[in-house]
Amino acid sequence: MGFDGEKEMDQREALRRIEIPVLVLAGALDPITPVASAEEIVAALGRPDVELEVLGASGHFAHLSEPDRFFSLVQSFVLA
Repeated sequence: MGFDGEKEMDQREALRRIEIPVLVLAGALDPITPVASAEEIVAALGRPDVELEVLGASGHFAHLSEPDRFFSLVQSFVLA
């Protein structure tokens, strides 16, 4: 029940199939997906067009903790 099966979920191999630019956002205070996990995602993507942004005052819900910064980063990335 809940997130039990997700602890074993490993999609790093599938990430290698992504062929478009990627923005990875991480909350510095996120206990669910810590910055180290976001860095693993970036490494698994293995692409030069991947951006990692860490939101220093956010946990898992950065869009709620730092909405202005979050949406500014997303908008800049999408419109670039």
